[in-house]
Amino acid sequence: MCHHLYWTRSTFTFVTGTTPYVTGLFLVMCLTSSIATAHVTTLASANRYSDPTHQDVSSRGWLKLPTIHVKMARKVFILSVARTTRAQKRGLMFIHTLPANRGMIFVFHRNCRPIFWMKNTYIPLDLIYVSANGVIRQHYTMAPNGNAHHLYPSHHPILYAIEIGAGLYRKLGLKTGQKLGFPSGFLKAAPRHP
Repeated sequence: MCHHLYWTRSTFTFVTGTTPYVTGLFLVMCLTSSIATAHVTTLASANRYSDPTHQDVSSRGWLKLPTIHVKMARKVFILSVARTTRAQKRGLMFIHTLPANRGMIFVFHRNCRPIFWMKNTYIPLDLIYVSANGVIRQHYTMAPNGNAHHLYPSHHPILYAIEIGAGLYRKLGLKTGQKLGFPSGFLKAAPRHP
C-alpha cells in the first residue's frame, strides 16, 4: 500500500533511516512507512528548463499528449493524459494561456497522496484530486509560479489529479463527493507508469 508520494517540479531528497537518496525524478512512486522523514528541496542548478529553448518546447509538449473527454457538471473538458514521469514532470509549466475547455489529467501508478506545487507555472489552476472510481475527493485553487513553501497535498488516497483553469471548479458548482463523467472503460484500465 502507498503511504506517501512527494510531488515536485524540481529535485528533492528523501531520507530512509540515516541514508539520504537524491533523485532528479519528478515523482516518487510510493514511499513506504519505513521512511522516517522527507524533505522537498529545490535546486536551481538542477532545473532542466532553465534554457529558453527547453522552455519553448516544454510549453507545447502537453498538446502532443493523448486526450480524453471528461464531463464535469455541465461542461465537457478535453484533458491531456499525463501517464509517464516525463509528462508529469512537465505538466502545464511555462504555458501562458489555457483554453476554457482544456486541462490535464495525471494518472498515477496506484492510489497515493501526491503533493503538487506551481514552480514555473505561469497561470493559476484549479487542482482536483479524484479517486479511482472517478469521485472528487479534494480541490485547490493554485496560485501561479509558486515555490516549495506553497504545497497542495492530497489528504486522501487518489489515483488521478486534474488541472483546469482557475475559477472553473466553483463556476461549474463542482463539489467534493461528486462523480465525474469519464469515458467508458477509462477508470477500469490499469494505469501505466513507465
